[in-house]
Amino acid sequence: MNAPRYRFVNPDNVLVGTIGAPGEREFYLQIQESSRIHSFALEKSQADALSRRSLQMLQDLGLKKSLSIRRLTLVTPVESEFQIGVISIAWQPAEHRFQIDIQGVSENAVTDDSGIDLQIILTPEVLNYFALHTLEIVAAGRQPCLFCGGPINAEGHLCPRSNGFRRVE
Repeated sequence: MNAPRYRFVNPDNVLVGTIGAPGEREFYLQIQESSRIHSFALEKSQADALSRRSLQMLQDLGLKKSLSIRRLTLVTPVESEFQIGVISIAWQPAEHRFQIDIQGVSENAVTDDSGIDLQIILTPEVLNYFALHTLEIVAAGRQPCLFCGGPINAEGHLCPRSNGFRRVE
């Protein structure tokens, strides 16, 4: 397996942030190490899944803590290195660290199916902060409809459970 294009061991900051209004937000994973800042585009569902899985792993290992979340924001302007595709997370017990491996995607395919494009090594505490912060970012979007669970735009939404009537919450 080839070495990752980007590798960060205990970076200064790791966060998911957004640009745009709810319903039109673009999600980015941003990593800061010294004066270098790298950004990677990802989907909201990927950010949500990574944070939830991270918290589940922390809980299973007895490492999850209730922490006050550091309020971090994206450093702008944001230029994505690549679109995030496949994400895996693993516990490295010998190093007492978590390893997140990410493959990027091109137009319709994984860029290199034999290697990792981005690797992030984090302590349990940093992963805990990251996951809690990411859950807040994901939840800050459009509120779900109480009836169908779909997102409600500022002008309301056409709820399938309201027999074609526009519902505004």
